[in-house]
Amino acid sequence: MHTGCYIIHSQDNVYQLFNRLYKGFQTPVNLTIGNVRTLGHLSKSIGKQLMIDSAEIAEKMNDTLFQHQLGYRKETLPCLFISNTYEVYWNISLEKLFQRFQKEHDRFWNQERKTKANSIGMTPEEVCTLASIVEEETNNQAENLW
Repeated sequence: MHTGCYIIHSQDNVYQLFNRLYKGFQTPVNLTIGNVRTLGHLSKSIGKQLMIDSAEIAEKMNDTLFQHQLGYRKETLPCLFISNTYEVYWNISLEKLFQRFQKEHDRFWNQERKTKANSIGMTPEEVCTLASIVEEETNNQAENLW
């Protein structure tokens, strides 16, 4: 038997259920990455949605060697995570999860978007940082004058 998320249908017989569990035919889950303020909050959010422990996620995110391998620093690592809902397996490994985030990041930051960022004299990380500041400021209702 394999760990994972499995949907049991009312019409399933014992053989079908056993086969699904034994062969590991999981049901993907939706992993939602929203706008979170810190890497700590992000690791907790992911940990609540998947089998991976949030402490393990946080440890990986704070590993400077890992950050460097991905081409980031502690300050720019949040730019790796594109707000979206991802379909993944509940028991995905941490390595595969970060590979998925990198793939989605690269898909989002295609050549057209990189060119647009470059045309205003910014890198994708700078655009991400500016966007997060603007979003945080516009979400602050106490400062909203309208």
